[in-house]
Amino acid sequence: MSDILAKLRDAHNSRKMVKVHVSEYGIDLHFPPLTLADHEAIRQGVNPSDEHALMVSGMVHQAKNADGSPAFPNEPEVKAELHKMEFAVMSRIMGEASGGVGETAQQELAALDLDVLKKALKQVVAGSPVLSKAVDAASPGFLLYTLERIVSAHEAKQPIKNG
Repeated sequence: MSDILAKLRDAHNSRKMVKVHVSEYGIDLHFPPLTLADHEAIRQGVNPSDEHALMVSGMVHQAKNADGSPAFPNEPEVKAELHKMEFAVMSRIMGEASGGVGETAQQELAALDLDVLKKALKQVVAGSPVLSKAVDAASPGFLLYTLERIVSAHEAKQPIKNG
């Protein structure tokens, strides 16, 4: 086996699942990293414009129990029940599964006073005219979005990337 193939396999085999606690149902789901093969399987037989069916298919194909076994059988009755899930809950689960902000962090971010956040940032950059103007010009929503990205990278234990 070539050296590059061995490195690829080692990297793929060392990936960890992301645990998502779903408080609404009192369950923990575990999600492996989404591979290209997984992406193809999720999309197979689903209308690409049917966003909800894609989400349900993603949940069925990706959600695992702690032991790695499928959390949901790939059966019509299960898919029908998953379609009854609140959109916000499904979106949060899928977001966390892909490395998004966790439920606790979302609650903390939602409780932030965005005007206080902006004032605090302005104090931090007070000696820098260009940065001060940038903070002044930034909308509170953009500042919150940026903070969400920082939290997301922290929770995923990944370096914060530009962009």
